[in-house]
Amino acid sequence: MYQDSVFALTYRKGGWDCFRHYEILMNGCISFHLEIDKCPNKTLEKLPKDLLKEILKKYEWILSNYNPFFIYKYKFLDIKKIMLFLISSIKSKENLENFIHKNEEIFEIKKQLLDYTKNNLTTEVIAKEIIERARSF
Repeated sequence: MYQDSVFALTYRKGGWDCFRHYEILMNGCISFHLEIDKCPNKTLEKLPKDLLKEILKKYEWILSNYNPFFIYKYKFLDIKKIMLFLISSIKSKENLENFIHKNEEIFEIKKQLLDYTKNNLTTEVIAKEIIERARSF
């Protein structure tokens, strides 16, 4: 499903780090990482957190076009999200679809995230880093 999607919603569950975040990125999907701004500095160090924060800030409005009861867990659901959905449901979703599929910046971001993931987050890259660190001891 991630390969067929432009955006994916993710967040901290039991802890900050999980394979889901990497799976989203490796499948060329743009991650809407809720509360990424609350992630501790020494956690998810290899993830492009600053870029993910920028993406969420710039494009979070897209989420208001979808029923918040279907996309948010209870802890993320609030009256603001419900009101934004009600307002946006009056507008045509066709404009959103056109925006997403015809906006070159979206596809540049997807490519940037996928390239970053392939160059920095694969098991091969991480294993090489671990070996290099071990050699320095």
